[in-house]
Amino acid sequence: MLFTHGAKTIKIKLYVPTENGSYIYEHDGINAPAIHSAVRINPDNGEIFIVLSSGDVNLASKLGYHWTLWQTGYPDFSLSKEPFIFLWVYSLLDYY
Repeated sequence: MLFTHGAKTIKIKLYVPTENGSYIYEHDGINAPAIHSAVRINPDNGEIFIVLSSGDVNLASKLGYHWTLWQTGYPDFSLSKEPFIFLWVYSLLDYY
């Protein structure tokens, strides 16, 4: 989805399905090297997750990944390695 206001356009992705059939909304932004951001919105319960970070390029997105997993129980697969590492660890612990 694209939201446009004046000359600015923000790309919003529909992420992971929620319990009620909706989707987690997400937007990640970067202004390297100064700031990195992640926003997640769960329309089912109205909870919003916002992170502003500096330093690690993927920190905000990693935290957003964990919040999405906590909210829905599903990984979002936006980070290439993160979900696979945790699925591997969960399989070792017989989590699923």
